Amino acid sequence: MGDNSLDEKSSQYHSIWPIYVILLGWMCSILILPEYKYMGATEMMPAGAVLALGLLLTVIIAVARQPDSLFRVENLVMLGIFYWVVLDAVQGAYDYWGVSRTAMVKSFCAIALFGVSVWVGSIWASTLKVKASVREFVSIDADFLFVAVLSAFLLSMLRVFIACKLDLMCIAGGLLAPRFESPWHTLDVANLDTILVHLQNLGKLIPPLTVALFYMERRFSWRVFLCLLLGIIALFIVIQSGGRRHVGMVVGASLFVWLLLLRPLKWRHLVAATAVAACLIYLMEIMVTWRNEGFSAVFEERVVYEDYSGHEPLIKVDRNLKFMAYIMDVVPERHPHTGWEGIYSILAAPIPRSILPGKPAVHAFPIRDYVSHLPQAPSWTWTCSSVCDFYLIGGFLGVSLGGFAFGVMAYFANGLLVPPVTIRKALMYGVIAMVLFISIRAVREVMRLGLGVVLLWMILLVRQFLLNRWKILSNSRG
Repeated sequence: MGDNSLDEKSSQYHSIWPIYVILLGWMCSILILPEYKYMGATEMMPAGAVLALGLLLTVIIAVARQPDSLFRVENLVMLGIFYWVVLDAVQGAYDYWGVSRTAMVKSFCAIALFGVSVWVGSIWASTLKVKASVREFVSIDADFLFVAVLSAFLLSMLRVFIACKLDLMCIAGGLLAPRFESPWHTLDVANLDTILVHLQNLGKLIPPLTVALFYMERRFSWRVFLCLLLGIIALFIVIQSGGRRHVGMVVGASLFVWLLLLRPLKWRHLVAATAVAACLIYLMEIMVTWRNEGFSAVFEERVVYEDYSGHEPLIKVDRNLKFMAYIMDVVPERHPHTGWEGIYSILAAPIPRSILPGKPAVHAFPIRDYVSHLPQAPSWTWTCSSVCDFYLIGGFLGVSLGGFAFGVMAYFANGLLVPPVTIRKALMYGVIAMVLFISIRAVREVMRLGLGVVLLWMILLVRQFLLNRWKILSNSRG
């Protein structure tokens, strides 16, 4: 590969064949699904593995042939479908008690349709001959990155500082507390709380900005060390909240920024990235064991492990396939599609009820009314993946349109890979790519985590505006 761009011919070839491979994997997986209603955990493993192979085969081949294909966002979306939806079946983590074979067949059809629609959306977007790009009017320097990290840290910690009144012991105790019992989680300052909650998203940008600063300075200077320390503190705040997907977004975006700035990738870079990803998955796994008890449970040996109906999986996900199968048994025969109300709940997800009191509940679908053996705790929540969310909204048509939308977004995100890849492009790409990956878990995350994209864009835009104004004033004085 002579430059930093993906080979166009291989990219077009890679865009067509995944559709055929996904469809082949889907047909084979349907043929080997168990024939009876009760499906044990291990009995689902062959069908899950075949469907996973259909989703990932062309991704694996593309990365093996050209390591830079790892950056193609459609490939990341396929990995997201595998991780968030299919992996539980591959591992035999849970049985599917009470799920009909028809519901499982419909679930596999929806997964394959979503994957195919992603590639169709990407191919369609490529016909528009429009690429997303970020113009570099003024290059980003190390001084700006340092100031951006300091500003992001102070603004993101406002909620913590107010809740603890700058008491360091209070902050330390909050980091050790259970996920819903930290002082800043229980803080209530009326309408001001809305602003503080959104400002906390700035903390998720500190690690990617720190990576960019280290790349520019090429050494562990005092500024890099300080930013690294602030990034660890911000990451611990995210970890204490118990949201594994948010931790994955922060670390994943930082990793992608670093890899993108190192292009063209070598195999040693992929090995290092795999090691970091393994450490991230391990961190996310141990979070499950203590997040409801608090980090102090690790030291006091009060760790509580989740109960699995199959053998304990290597990687714990969210039972998305199981809940999707439940939904397939209910909708639309016993409960109608959510339609516009479902779309409204997604668009309004990042808006707090203090501003929009009448917005629909996040889990407006009453799944426990139809599946009586599910947990009944008031704080219990569930997800069934973006594939299922789109099915809830509009059936298989909703699934196809949702996958198409993901494909279009992925294609335009790929536009940030067009050389020259600058610090600004790398930061935007890293955050956007991880938002799309995490959003496969639940489609509303596009809106919630997308705030990070907006905030980063605003930081870069404000700086550009101020620099332009400064140049105008300097020229007028000259």
